[in-house]
Amino acid sequence: MTTPDGARPRSCMPPPDEWGEGSQRLALYEWVAGSDLDWSWFLTLTFRYDASLEATRRAWRRFLRELAHLQPRWTSRERRKRLPSRVRAFERHSQRDGYHVHALVADVGEIDPNLALEWWENRYGIAQIRRFDPLRGGLAYVLKHADDPEADVTFAFE
Repeated sequence: MTTPDGARPRSCMPPPDEWGEGSQRLALYEWVAGSDLDWSWFLTLTFRYDASLEATRRAWRRFLRELAHLQPRWTSRERRKRLPSRVRAFERHSQRDGYHVHALVADVGEIDPNLALEWWENRYGIAQIRRFDPLRGGLAYVLKHADDPEADVTFAFE
């Protein structure tokens, strides 16, 4: 992600005021926002069916492997062994059973997001994939439930 003048922003917009000092989500927010990763996409992935937490995990892992496969910069060995860096949340639907995914993904800037969108929608449901803009609140949105003990929020920097 670069700014219009070509510079790379070092952080995201400030976290919401209601995220008090000492909260897990604030600490995670500050750590991710301060990372050197070039976040490429903000995405939301849903399912046509009521996906269990385990089914959501499997679909997410398959999606990451597909992104690695599509990455033109990586060697064939990297494509087999490496996955894009990410921070993600598996969130329960508020109006039905099942889960959906909110995430930021790095290392995918050269991949056409339409290929990833088509891959997800042909298998699971609706996908929204947008170029990540650090000033639009995507990181806060992904981490909004990180303090909830039942939340499934994680990250991996590879």
